[in-house]
Amino acid sequence: MTFPQVGMPMEYWPSPWDRSGPGAMAQQTGVPLYAVVVAVNSPQNVNLAVFDAAGKHHARTSVPIVHNRAQDLPASSGTAYAELAGSHLHRTLAAQAVPA
Repeated sequence: MTFPQVGMPMEYWPSPWDRSGPGAMAQQTGVPLYAVVVAVNSPQNVNLAVFDAAGKHHARTSVPIVHNRAQDLPASSGTAYAELAGSHLHRTLAAQAVPA
């Protein structure tokens, strides 16, 4: 397990609340937003500076870090969370891999 550090890049998956109402985050469907750790609250919880698809900055506090989505996140939680940068890319490439 990698422990978060200030300055570490993360992937932020917004909640439905983040994507609606005034100040909503712009996001492409199925693509996480870029974020940077600005404070570490615990090994599983951080504060983030999040940049949406339009380049706008959003501050998010007490964001849970998910290391294994299948185990750590209920499918219907609707909760915003962060993953280590590159997690989405690795899953996408693995899904597209052609068997040898």
